[in-house]
Amino acid sequence: MENDRVRVLRVSISPGSTEPIHDHRWPSVMYFEQPQPITYISYKLVDGKPVETSRVDVPAIPTSVAESAEPEELHAVQNRGRGPFLALRVEFKDGGASK
Repeated sequence: MENDRVRVLRVSISPGSTEPIHDHRWPSVMYFEQPQPITYISYKLVDGKPVETSRVDVPAIPTSVAESAEPEELHAVQNRGRGPFLALRVEFKDGGASK
């Protein structure tokens, strides 16, 4: 679902898979339906091509947790768990619900 104020994304990453490199332009809230341990991979553009700058292993968080997130630069997420990583992300195009 997307309109002029919000964009709702369903995040699904199979075990052992890495999602494509992407960014998030707007602040958001993420609701973790089925968290898994992940590796967060950061990138920067060098001569127009993405170059990996860091990797951070993140343990699985409790199920049914929601967290706010600021806009994110280029990154990808790798699922290191045994099950699918499932989450919903609601991005606020106007900067957030409090504005």
